Amino acid sequence: MTSKTLENLLISSAICCGGLLLGSCGESDSDDEVAATDPSTPGVVVSDSDTVSLSGKLAIGSGLRLAADGSGLLAVNMSGGTPIGDPADIEVAADGSFSYSASKINDQVDEINAELAKDESEWDWDTLAVLASDLFGESLTGEELQSYGADDVRTYMEQFASQLETLGTTTLLIAYDPSDDVTAEAESFRFIGLPTSSGKNLIALANQSMVGNLSLGDISDGDDGESTAELEAETGFDLSESVIDTLAESGKALKDFKNRYMNDDWSIETFWAWRGEKADAIDQYNTPSELSYSGVGFYIGSQTDTPFVYDELCSTKLGSLVFTPPSSVQVKAGDDSISTYTTFSNADATQSTQGDNRICSGGSFYGREDGTNDFMINFGTGGGIQGDLPSGLWRMTWDGTEVARFDVALTKPFDSDGNPTVFIPSAKFVTSNSQINSVTIKFYIWNGTELSELTDITAFQRLVSQVNASITKEDTNGEVRGTATFADGATEATLTFDEAVATSNAAYMSVSYTIGTANYRTEYR
Repeated sequence: MTSKTLENLLISSAICCGGLLLGSCGESDSDDEVAATDPSTPGVVVSDSDTVSLSGKLAIGSGLRLAADGSGLLAVNMSGGTPIGDPADIEVAADGSFSYSASKINDQVDEINAELAKDESEWDWDTLAVLASDLFGESLTGEELQSYGADDVRTYMEQFASQLETLGTTTLLIAYDPSDDVTAEAESFRFIGLPTSSGKNLIALANQSMVGNLSLGDISDGDDGESTAELEAETGFDLSESVIDTLAESGKALKDFKNRYMNDDWSIETFWAWRGEKADAIDQYNTPSELSYSGVGFYIGSQTDTPFVYDELCSTKLGSLVFTPPSSVQVKAGDDSISTYTTFSNADATQSTQGDNRICSGGSFYGREDGTNDFMINFGTGGGIQGDLPSGLWRMTWDGTEVARFDVALTKPFDSDGNPTVFIPSAKFVTSNSQINSVTIKFYIWNGTELSELTDITAFQRLVSQVNASITKEDTNGEVRGTATFADGATEATLTFDEAVATSNAAYMSVSYTIGTANYRTEYR
């Protein structure tokens, strides 16, 4: 473990989980729980307190399609679309009523800053190790963390605290039927939302913007695994209608928490791809409405031991790794031909290398060995799965035994009319002396009629963990990439690349961003 640098840990957690894995979570039944109003009556008690209550009453039985008694309720704290620690288990009374204390601040920021303010000789390395374990997504002891050196630890822990402050905290409330089967529990999930004035449902509850103690009222069943409270979103949050609508639409991607809940060892990063013209994004902003959707793909990875090693996955000792969608899907190949698949597998894969990694690929399968028993798996050509994805679970088996299951359609970026529900980029790759050296990115959102430029990035910052841009070189197929950031008060993300690339050598450029475990990618070719 100590052979990895802190930077490599950050990179590996981003690849496997679509962004930084953030830290610990508060308890649901704390001693300082805030007094709430009548949970069955929608209303607000305005408060400036850093801790406020969320209360309500589940419509037990047919109203919420949950069990008549013993219903469960989870509170999931998130930062930048990534869960902060384990979900809190909220007690639900026999009549469906509940109350939960939500923090409008992030205690981790104070913990990190307090420790780093000390002289390095006085650091509590065990405390820092707990926080760093959440950051990197790998368990660290104080002794292991100390081996990286105080300078590196300070750099990345300060970066972590800064990101937590910028991203803020979002809460998901999820009603479900408790059982001994986590898959069955996940299948019963109902994400609790507040109705917006435009008829949407806000499930991403921005903690910092809660105006006080919120009584959600009666919570009834809705569509697509959601439920709806009586309290209106505009009443409960100090946010503009446009920001609330943006959170309501793009925040649906956070329902991918269901996949995390069902899988201890495996994670999925779904990537949705758009295509634009390269010339349209060089020294000018591309027109977002002219981008074309090209398909969806996914990476499946494990940060713990997998049931196979490289030679079993791709060699004469071949074992059978099979991924089965709930119904057949259409896949576009590199030559634009389309084939129908009812299963994907490693049956036709052959060994090869990619950089320093051993890979195996073939037959719409790709596997990359990132370490002993540590793999990234992709079924289907990159972004080539076409059309509307089938609902239901995609199941992965190894030699006939199920090892993972995923609901791939959770993060789909379109509404029932085919309009985008996520952010659409407009990028300008800037050149000097015929070399691309930087990029500036605007973001657009569907306003019900057309794509309109995002002039308030509050919702974006609450949901998106990172924005990346890259240039792929023609001569080496190598990639120059980096993370774009927003300057204070800016609504455009910018990045200066570490290496300039000649325009003539740019095979294509790309922009991507991550919400939860979903990645939304645009390539300019």
